[in-house]
Amino acid sequence: MEPVDIVAGHHYTSTFPSSHFRSGLMVARYVEDRHVVLRHDAVTVRRAGEPTEHRALAPGELTGWLDRLEVALSADELGRLLLRVRELDPGSR
Repeated sequence: MEPVDIVAGHHYTSTFPSSHFRSGLMVARYVEDRHVVLRHDAVTVRRAGEPTEHRALAPGELTGWLDRLEVALSADELGRLLLRVRELDPGSR
């Protein structure tokens, strides 16, 4: 794979109208012994040699995961993010 292939892939996934990367929050990070994928409505945790955990977020749980994953947001950015999440998911996490 060449660097241009990666650039083209990123461009496609960030601009194609039905790409899920345009319509939802997604954060992925390795934390200690696990890989965590956080979406606006769910969390997935993968650990080597163990079954994958996937579940819906409970109301109010999103900010705790953002903290655990060390997502650096100002208070204003967090407020705007939470407003956008409420638009995506009226059950608001």
